[in-house]
Amino acid sequence: MIDVREDVIFVVRLDGRCEPLTLEQLARQITGHPTIGKIELWVARQIAHAVMHYFHTDLDRDIVDEAALNEVLERVLECCCEVIDSDKPAAFSADLRKLAVQAGYGFELVFFRELEKTVRDLNGHPARFIQFTGLRPCVKLLTGKKNWSSACSRLETEILDFLRRKVGGDSSDSKSLLVVR
Repeated sequence: MIDVREDVIFVVRLDGRCEPLTLEQLARQITGHPTIGKIELWVARQIAHAVMHYFHTDLDRDIVDEAALNEVLERVLECCCEVIDSDKPAAFSADLRKLAVQAGYGFELVFFRELEKTVRDLNGHPARFIQFTGLRPCVKLLTGKKNWSSACSRLETEILDFLRRKVGGDSSDSKSLLVVR
């Protein structure tokens, strides 16, 4: 089986053609989408990344038909419109790298405890976007690696899964978008 890049999915068009769709192309398509109106490109990239992640990871599919892609995109954009159009403050941001520095080199358990405390403090925060920055530097600091490695990828996945579970989990009824950079 051929391993497909994470930022590409193949779309089977209505006329039967199969074409690659990159993350950047999908983001540009989202910025021009009539459902969502005017949206910043960085937000569109995050939405596109989430859609691609859903197909690649959750459904384990690299090839999708155009109708399925459009259906998922419509559902995601409807949710985003609710969040973007709400009266909530624009954003809440936390720096993962700073949390890793506070935890200390190699202390993953302390880091996750501090991250959980940050997420707990965040619950009920009325932000439309909940943003965590500094993911890659955080991971490198915790693993002690200068160059990206498989250990970095593993820890990055653990942190992302943790944030998805804690911030966007079923116990949370907030209508905020989680953004991790």
